[in-house]
Amino acid sequence: MNAFLKFIKKNSLPMALIILGCFVFYWVRDYKQVPSGIGPSFFPKVVATMMIGFSLICIFSQWGVENKGEVKPDRTAVIKIAISTGLLVVSVLLMEYVHVIIGISIFLFGYLMLLSGEKWLKSTVISVVGTGLLYATILILRVPM
Repeated sequence: MNAFLKFIKKNSLPMALIILGCFVFYWVRDYKQVPSGIGPSFFPKVVATMMIGFSLICIFSQWGVENKGEVKPDRTAVIKIAISTGLLVVSVLLMEYVHVIIGISIFLFGYLMLLSGEKWLKSTVISVVGTGLLYATILILRVPM
């Protein structure tokens, strides 16, 4: 029983991703089918297949390897994870309810400030230029927004 609990603890994330991948296949089963095969369910299935495949590779590659210990993140790492998660949620809501470009630029700016530790001016310039290039690419490719 102890070996089973160690296995579960060691491989909990890959197993959760396998379950999530299976749920994705279940959720997209009723999506509209198109003659070319690349319809609304195609990309979720691709991502789910990659999650399941990489998770299986992770589990099998670590099968006989002994776990050397656990990493305990310090307080600043936990705070950065919480802030970046909140930033992601706010950015997605801005993309949905305000405009995609605004959400992307705010996420890029916040990400640069939080994780790379860049100064305000450099983060602003990079986020404005990066978002401008993304917007130009969207216009050139005629992607509907």
